[in-house]
Amino acid sequence: GMLAVQGATGLFASDDVITEGPLAALVSAKTVALLSSLHRLGFKALLGLILLHLGAIAFYRWVKKEDLVRPMLTGTKPMPPGTPGVVFVSPWRALVVAVVAAGLVFGGLRLAG
Repeated sequence: GMLAVQGATGLFASDDVITEGPLAALVSAKTVALLSSLHRLGFKALLGLILLHLGAIAFYRWVKKEDLVRPMLTGTKPMPPGTPGVVFVSPWRALVVAVVAAGLVFGGLRLAG
C-alpha cells in the first residue's frame, strides 16, 4: 500500500528545482505542494517499514528460531506434521474488503483531482 501511495504522490510531486512528476502540471500549485510533502513523508515511512520488516525477520530467526527468508524466496515452507492446511476467508468478506479498498482509491483520486 505504501509503495502505491509513494508512486501516486510521485506522479504529482515537485522539488521546485530539478525534478517534477509527469502529472504535476495538471494540478494546482497547492496540490503539488501537498502531494510533494506526502511524498517526502512517504519516503520516511517506507524506510521505517523496511526497518520494521528486517527487524521482524531477525526476531523470527534468532528468537523464535524460524527461518522466514527461504520461504519468502521459494514460496514454500515445510510445515510440521498435523498442521492444518491453508484456510481461506469467506468470499463475502473478500468482496467487502475489495469494495472498501476500491472506494478508498476512488475517494483518494477524487481528492487529488
